[in-house]
Amino acid sequence: MATNTIDSGATAFSPSIVGGTGTGENVFPALVQPNQGVGVASVATIPLGLAVPANGQYEMKRLTVVASGKVFIHGTSPTLLWKMYSGNSMTAGSDGTALLAMSALAGLTTNKTYPWCWQSVFQGDSTSGILQAISSTLWVDNATAGTITLTGMASGLNLTANGPVSVVPSGYSTTFGLNLIMSLTFGVSDATNKAYCSQFNLEA
Repeated sequence: MATNTIDSGATAFSPSIVGGTGTGENVFPALVQPNQGVGVASVATIPLGLAVPANGQYEMKRLTVVASGKVFIHGTSPTLLWKMYSGNSMTAGSDGTALLAMSALAGLTTNKTYPWCWQSVFQGDSTSGILQAISSTLWVDNATAGTITLTGMASGLNLTANGPVSVVPSGYSTTFGLNLIMSLTFGVSDATNKAYCSQFNLEA
């Protein structure tokens, strides 16, 4: 059975990066040229996204989304908060309600780097318009981290707006049913805070 995959292009040598001073919500930015090697910069105007085409390829299917990277935190009693949206804005408030939100992760050591990995599962159909957020787990520092609120979409999902049409490679449709993006909030402002996303992909 063939697997449909959508990949953001983020890699260990070309990660999406957020951080710095402030305690606002940071949406991971898209890459200038994904997979072009060490030193590729990020653009702060377009989110790192997984554009799910509305051509029927993903209708009623189980969608597994994986994101991973590392994060360096600094400051007194640092906390972290991850969220996932379907949107296209670098301003999280313009992306609607979060599909998933993790409770603020506390108990972290300052001046330390941690690995992180997030896996979420969705499924939905265009007749009901519902996108179910079935499960989600975040691992940080070799342990599951925090409580994740599964919100999904109560209405408005349309994964067949262009269809039925022939199956085409993911990402080449002109209309998207979903555009998954992620954000990270540092609870303590510090210039040295930095989070890297080196993997963000979806399989169905």
